[in-house]
Amino acid sequence: MQAYIKMVGSNSLDGDHATLFRWYCDHVNMLMHYPELMRANLFRRLSGEESAAPDYVCLYEFPTAGDFLDYSGSDVRKAASRVREDGWGDRGIKVVQRSEYMRHSCREFGQVRTEPAPGLPLVYELHCLQLEGNSCMDTLRWVDACVQGARERHLVNAAWLNRPENIDGKAPASGEWLVMLEHPSAGKPAASAPALRWEAGGADDIQALAPRVRKMRWMANYEEICRWQR
Repeated sequence: MQAYIKMVGSNSLDGDHATLFRWYCDHVNMLMHYPELMRANLFRRLSGEESAAPDYVCLYEFPTAGDFLDYSGSDVRKAASRVREDGWGDRGIKVVQRSEYMRHSCREFGQVRTEPAPGLPLVYELHCLQLEGNSCMDTLRWVDACVQGARERHLVNAAWLNRPENIDGKAPASGEWLVMLEHPSAGKPAASAPALRWEAGGADDIQALAPRVRKMRWMANYEEICRWQR
């Protein structure tokens, strides 16, 4: 099922992560008053202390791009923004990235979901990268082949492919992608050796689809710390 995804990356300014979490809960609860905001997932970074990856990633899901545009101008969003600007959020949290995507697919692998070890979270491996040089369909085929390769090397429960929102029918198609793998904690990849390698193995016709430009913006492992859903 396709959806429109708004990603917000944030860093803690004062190291008070407990207060940041409470603030995020209040903030998203306010935003959820908008009826077309269907889901929000908040992730906290586990790996890469020196990484360019945000400390926190929040993914907001809307049915369509039009729903997101309506939300952007809504009273609900304006009220939440005022609370952020006038309160603790203005001095305790820094937004370092805002990006929009279309969710192309969510793939679940196998009939049995591998659960994490007791007391340990599922691990989400996030890759934010720029791809340029091929059509949207060719790039999707190549990304999907890379994800399949990760599954063959590691335990992977599921994969989400989030593509640039405005590349349908364009050749070449260029833009920022957000690809996420869910691992059971027993299969957690090391920060220095991600499961997802941006090299598609297999048939030569798939390898030939590799985008001309592949530039990683950041990669890190995260845990999901809160989920809001209708």
